[in-house]
Amino acid sequence: MTIWRRFLAEFQHIQSRLPHPLDRFDDTGKALLQQRVLSLIERQLPITLVLPAFPCKSPNRVDKVLGAMPDRAEELALERLE
Repeated sequence: MTIWRRFLAEFQHIQSRLPHPLDRFDDTGKALLQQRVLSLIERQLPITLVLPAFPCKSPNRVDKVLGAMPDRAEELALERLE
């Protein structure tokens, strides 16, 4: 399996998909991603991705959060990456 195909398989496994027709990955995004990733592979550079994060919690502990621990959205996001 080529590096590109392996990368694409992993990427598609973790990516969030919108319902069609809002999801344009198959139509346009995949080709753009392939162009960028292959450029990095050819130059033997690392493929760097951005990890969506939850940098801070709302200070509103009455209506928004129950405490300092991760909430369910954060737990689900982390589970998806494992």
